[in-house]
Amino acid sequence: MKLAHEFTWIRDDDALAALCIDCASRDAVFIDTEFVRRTTFFAKVGLIQIATGEHYYLVDPLLIDNWQPLQALLTNTAVVKVMHSCSEDVDVFYNLLGVEPTPLFDTQIACAIAGLDYGLGFAKMAAHFCDIELDKGETTSDWIARPLTDSQCQYAVADVVWLIPCYRQLMSLLTEQGRVDWVIEDSAHMVRNHVCMQSADSLYKRMKGIGNLNSRQLAVCKYVCAWRDEIARELDRPKTRVISDSEIISLAKKPPYDARDLENYGFAYGWMKRYAKPALAAVRLGQNEAEADCPSYTDYERQAKQLLVALRTEVKATASQLQLPDTALAGKKDLLSLLASVKQTDALNPEMLGWRKTLVGDKLAQIVRDF
Repeated sequence: MKLAHEFTWIRDDDALAALCIDCASRDAVFIDTEFVRRTTFFAKVGLIQIATGEHYYLVDPLLIDNWQPLQALLTNTAVVKVMHSCSEDVDVFYNLLGVEPTPLFDTQIACAIAGLDYGLGFAKMAAHFCDIELDKGETTSDWIARPLTDSQCQYAVADVVWLIPCYRQLMSLLTEQGRVDWVIEDSAHMVRNHVCMQSADSLYKRMKGIGNLNSRQLAVCKYVCAWRDEIARELDRPKTRVISDSEIISLAKKPPYDARDLENYGFAYGWMKRYAKPALAAVRLGQNEAEADCPSYTDYERQAKQLLVALRTEVKATASQLQLPDTALAGKKDLLSLLASVKQTDALNPEMLGWRKTLVGDKLAQIVRDF
């Protein structure tokens, strides 16, 4: 039999303001969101779940006009915002409110730093700490449709109900290990990195399949991705509805000479009529990029495979001593970033600063210098 959790609806500005005043007196609040993003660029927020520790609330964003109280809460440095695997939630709040939650405690990051699995999903975390099997049947629900069903509401509120005991047990573990600050630091870095990756010059780095491209081809990807993002935002449609990653890579590998040549890439007539000219302009920008300005971060991976092996060996040894998943200490992207930073500036990359610096960052930098 499924558990039914009592909750309170927040359906007007006054109720939201009162809730946020209550939350501002807490050491921590527990937050989640439900949204849809099937046919749009921007996520359409259908529900915001907030828990104070004793009470659970469902905020209906379709009925709220004044978001200032929630903006103030999310940026209140005296209140920790507890969320799980929240990069998409961060994106939702940034687009809706123009702010990111701080300070943030991401329980997925916390699980890894506490020595549990890296990238642990919410259901598995709840099963580990609370011995509960959560029903994820409403994951793909239409959260914009009204009225929401009882099943949807219970699914949504459960995400903050079980977040609370997971957080408390994680805090106990992390306090004993002396690693609470590590989680806060990594959660903040995740937010900064997520925001930085939204910049026009960084969007191409999120593409799949670019690992074997040369610098010139990456430059084409950079400009076409920036153009795609601009159009997708303007039209509020998914980026892949403008042009897919695989199509961008095809343009980068064999740039078209002109619009007639572009027709050979399989684009529909309507696409050609609307996008051929700006797409070609973006390709030309990449082709004409100064050699020194072309992206080159993948060059280190191709040129230094043995060095990467040495770095990974050190990471695994240190992670084993700390009883951490090695990916939580430094993943492949972190090591590539470290290689580029030490080679170019003889300094650690941001990912290796903070708590990682003395534990492993300085050792890795020295391995690069001595190689």
